[in-house]
Amino acid sequence: MTILLYGGSGFLGRHICEAFHNSGTDAVVVSRSEPHRFISEFAPSLEWHLQGSRLAEKAIKQADAVLYMANSSKPGSSEDHLPSAIENEIKDDFSLLHELSKSNPSAHVIFPSSGGQIYGSYTAEPAQENDCLRPTTPYGLGKLYCEQYLQFLNRNCGLKYTIFRLSNPVGHWQLKGQHGFVTATINAAVKSRKLQLFGAGENVRDYFDAVELSKFLVDYASRGGMNIGTFNLGSGVGVTENEVLGIVQKTLNCEVEVERKPARPFDLPYSVLDIGKANRELGWSPQVKLSDSVLRIKDGIDKAIEDI
Repeated sequence: MTILLYGGSGFLGRHICEAFHNSGTDAVVVSRSEPHRFISEFAPSLEWHLQGSRLAEKAIKQADAVLYMANSSKPGSSEDHLPSAIENEIKDDFSLLHELSKSNPSAHVIFPSSGGQIYGSYTAEPAQENDCLRPTTPYGLGKLYCEQYLQFLNRNCGLKYTIFRLSNPVGHWQLKGQHGFVTATINAAVKSRKLQLFGAGENVRDYFDAVELSKFLVDYASRGGMNIGTFNLGSGVGVTENEVLGIVQKTLNCEVEVERKPARPFDLPYSVLDIGKANRELGWSPQVKLSDSVLRIKDGIDKAIEDI
């Protein structure tokens, strides 16, 4: 298997680079930025090329599996300029997928999509893969368009795909606090800062460990005969923001000062995924507790590696 990781410099991309290196699995990384320091220190066994380079184009043509981890926006993206926000979300994705369908139609694309943002929140029950899709942000709508484009290319060009709709992975490469409430709470605890909490703190999310997810994705990409279809990946368990605050304070044995803010319109009140299909068909069964993830993220802050 020749495996290409497209987008290895972001939050999940870095976790996956580490998982490839730690498992001894060969992979080629293609990214928009140059993660030389990160690759040399944390994943030195991996080959890396800059997007658009001759070597990157060659790697794309030769890949058996492509893990597509590149993102241009975050779930909280503003809706003030909706057309440009959606265009920015999908243009690079569509370009690469089109290139793949032409130059390497036998490749299998593994596409991590968004669980909560693509389903929306219209019920207090865990979302299943066949539920109605009601994106609430440009980010979620962009992910839906990309899912549909993959399905279009499969029908018309034979390009194979697996879509993984992710809930809320948390991990030690979120140290700049740009990827969610868990990391923001840990940063506030460790650095004695105020935690901004929007609303009453009762929004429910499905958190799971990014290291565990990355090991699963590396193993999945390394297999032959990958599944064509869509699967939810998460913990399957809902936790409120107030409960996260309590877990962080108990795990780190500290108090966090909270600054209450008005609720934001794009924050979903409930977002939990049903992971039964992935468990039955792929063996997905997360074991890492949120408190263990909190300790790993805290250790990362202590090592001061957030600027790598």
